[in-house]
Amino acid sequence: MFKRLIAIAGLTALTSCGVAYISPKVTDADDKVRIVRLDAQSVLAANRSAYNPKQLPAVFFQNAGGGGDVRGAGAAPAPTLERQSPPATLALRAPTEPPRMSYDIGVGDVLLLATRGGGSTV
Repeated sequence: MFKRLIAIAGLTALTSCGVAYISPKVTDADDKVRIVRLDAQSVLAANRSAYNPKQLPAVFFQNAGGGGDVRGAGAAPAPTLERQSPPATLALRAPTEPPRMSYDIGVGDVLLLATRGGGSTV
């Protein structure tokens, strides 16, 4: 009984610690936001425009521990904007047919005999 009370008290304490983030509504009255209607014309215009990716801030590359030693993987590589082509067609390299040989049933072999129509196996 005592363990149940502790468990209920623990669960109650944990569930009351949650924080819900409620995003503010975005309006076109804000100077930093431009709402664009998504239709065929806006998609064509977006696809035709040049895209220059932004650089990540320096704090993104910092790691925990501080000090002068570098312990991370280093700077991220520069983004590439080259169009990549799909790989060429793959060649079928099927294994060769194994040679047909006779086989003698021996001790330890497991057989499954099935009939075509009855749906029963022996």
